[in-house]
Amino acid sequence: MTAPFRWFPHEGGRHAVSNTLRPSSEGRTLCGIAVVAPVGQLPAHPDWLWPECELCNGAWRKAEGLPPRPDPVPLPRSNGRVRRAEITSKSGARS
Repeated sequence: MTAPFRWFPHEGGRHAVSNTLRPSSEGRTLCGIAVVAPVGQLPAHPDWLWPECELCNGAWRKAEGLPPRPDPVPLPRSNGRVRRAEITSKSGARS
């Protein structure tokens, strides 16, 4: 049996959309974001490495009758963009 949803990279996260969403079609992610499926443009690195949207994951799991993820990881966001992770050295300097 095929899953009714698939992962769709959008704004720094992987969101779930219906498998019926076709190129140039408008649709919504399971968390409610309006999206348009690109034509001829497949996800590329690093899109498939983006974290899963917690709301989409929860909605997908509920639709499939699966228990919720025990420790959901929220998407890192700042003004609608993915935040760059800051690495602090032992001296306290940021890179």
